[in-house]
Amino acid sequence: MLRETITDPQEKLRVFSDTDCTTHLRVWYENGDMSDTETIREFRLVYNALEDTHGIMWRKKAEHGDHEVFAHIGIDDGEDKVLVDMDGESHRFACKQASQPVLNGVFEASDANDLARDFMGRTPHMDQDVARFVYQKLLAFPADQFVNRPHK
Repeated sequence: MLRETITDPQEKLRVFSDTDCTTHLRVWYENGDMSDTETIREFRLVYNALEDTHGIMWRKKAEHGDHEVFAHIGIDDGEDKVLVDMDGESHRFACKQASQPVLNGVFEASDANDLARDFMGRTPHMDQDVARFVYQKLLAFPADQFVNRPHK
């Protein structure tokens, strides 16, 4: 179940994390009023975080922009960190380098619908206005941005 884990008024950010560590939602606001969904400027929903991590990004239409921005991405969890010491010896560390968004994978209308349903099933303990906002945006993912073939 998603629960709010971080509220950062300075960054205008709320973070919701699932208790099973598979889903994370970051929501950024335009101003300090983080109780009004009208002031949401961006969110990033990361899902399937323990296996094949992917994410959905939504950004509000810019003041003079034509449309909202939607994106579906994969998340590369980073290469193993390897350091070379003064003697030229390589040492591998358990921690990874920073994760990076990458173009990755098939994403179709049915995937968006399944993701939206799964998301709502995880939201009974979080701000329901935010949950409904994200749910509606997931269902509104533009058909012309669906990816029907794997990226190379």
